[in-house]
Amino acid sequence: MASVEFRGVGKYFEKGVPVLSDISLTVGDGEFLVLVGPSGCGKSTLLRILSGLTEPTSGRVFIGGRDVTDVPPGDRNIAMVFQNYALYPHMTVYDNMAFGLRMRKVPASRIREKVQETADVLGIGTLLKRKPRELSGGQKQRVALGRAMVREPEVFLFDEPLSNLDAGLRVSMRDELTSLHRRLSSTMIFVTHDQSEAMTLGDRIAVLDSGRIQQAAPPLEIYRNPCNTFVAGFIGSPRINFLKGEVRDGVCMTSEGSVPAPGIPEGRCLMGVRPEHVHPDSRGTFRGVVRFLETLGNEVIIHLDTEGDGLRCRCGPDVDAGIGDEMTFSLEPSGCVFFTTDGMRINP
Repeated sequence: MASVEFRGVGKYFEKGVPVLSDISLTVGDGEFLVLVGPSGCGKSTLLRILSGLTEPTSGRVFIGGRDVTDVPPGDRNIAMVFQNYALYPHMTVYDNMAFGLRMRKVPASRIREKVQETADVLGIGTLLKRKPRELSGGQKQRVALGRAMVREPEVFLFDEPLSNLDAGLRVSMRDELTSLHRRLSSTMIFVTHDQSEAMTLGDRIAVLDSGRIQQAAPPLEIYRNPCNTFVAGFIGSPRINFLKGEVRDGVCMTSEGSVPAPGIPEGRCLMGVRPEHVHPDSRGTFRGVVRFLETLGNEVIIHLDTEGDGLRCRCGPDVDAGIGDEMTFSLEPSGCVFFTTDGMRINP
């Protein structure tokens, strides 16, 4: 186990276009950190810089307090699991898992012990004689994990390893990764563009956009207290509602209705409210027309046309609503967050 630290890391490619700009971030010893953001935000590049596969243009990288910026990848004592598994097709599962240990001249008896022990932990102990072509997607992912685990690295790096799996397997593998982290207490850094994976896996999430870290915090802190409209809009499904408004005398007035805004400075603003804080209410001051219903079994997401930009409302399965119905609804004031017109959070 080891901590990881990025100090002022930047990366520029051709024509001086910045991919990463002044990234400073510390990952604690034994922490599970998730790097999340849209495609092209720089999260995979940051992981490759940590692994040594890409050189930073500026800044330094530390693992366990040791400056590894100029250290070759093979000498950093890390293990990386990729999206495409990267298994050798001509080798058995056993040989795939043993390959890295053989390259390090580990005794054969120790290799057998480590491979069998790790395979049993991952539930692939009966698959050691098979070739990758004989495995399912979930089994291949376990082999890739096992190949990393047998090396007992200081840091595990995961580059969108679940992207090729179907929805059911993704949920199953999330559970296995969480259990694996608890068992090993290893430092893990996981890259994904899926905010659901980020929320369910990470001890802490770092949200990236345009090569910069927008916010790094525990999942619920990110969800409840986003630092700007990008983070608020990226994290959470269904997406947060944004309403243009103006605060006067402690009340935020919008085209849809009004809500108390104690402590918020007067003037124009953006108000954010999660769908679960929008409630059908016959005495509510907000009005809208049902445009679309997402019936999900345990809940219904109502999409409302309003005088403004529309709203999404998360309701129980028994809500009485149909397309074209006029509805009145209310917002929970405690669930409303406020931003400046250029997208920065306003704290009361």
